[in-house]
Amino acid sequence: MKAISRLSRALFALAVGVSLTAVTAGTASAEPGLSAAEGDNAPLRAAAACPQPGQRVKTSTATNVYLVNPERRLLLIPDEATYFALWDSWDGIAVDDRVNECYSHYDIFDGPHLVRQNGGVNVYIWDNSPGSYRLIPTLEVFEQYGFAWSKVVATPYNDIRPVSYQDWTNY
Repeated sequence: MKAISRLSRALFALAVGVSLTAVTAGTASAEPGLSAAEGDNAPLRAAAACPQPGQRVKTSTATNVYLVNPERRLLLIPDEATYFALWDSWDGIAVDDRVNECYSHYDIFDGPHLVRQNGGVNVYIWDNSPGSYRLIPTLEVFEQYGFAWSKVVATPYNDIRPVSYQDWTNY
């Protein structure tokens, strides 16, 4: 019985160690003060001084570009191809060194793209966080994020799924 108890504790300690290693892996190239840790990614402060939904932002000391999404989560745009899937130019990126103070960590914005149904007017954005397309409900929201109309791809209706119940709008 004691052997099983010791084995259980050893397996638990191993599992905790592996999970801590997995959480910290892959952040070596990230900016100091930010991590890609999973979990609650809400900003430390939602003050007006912090970057707001729709803003693309970087710090003065690094080249990483981030987007603040509708839920006020910081999304790292990992490379130029990802960036240019949504925007036509580097214009519109603010330099703000408060990013580290406002957000404890970031999520990676992997594979975002803009689509609309063939012949339709609704525009959707692929958001890897929920793993679904999210409706951009108004022209104002589309423009708030500075997305480029030239990046919206006409797509067959059946290819635009799954669709999230959460629109890409500010909450």
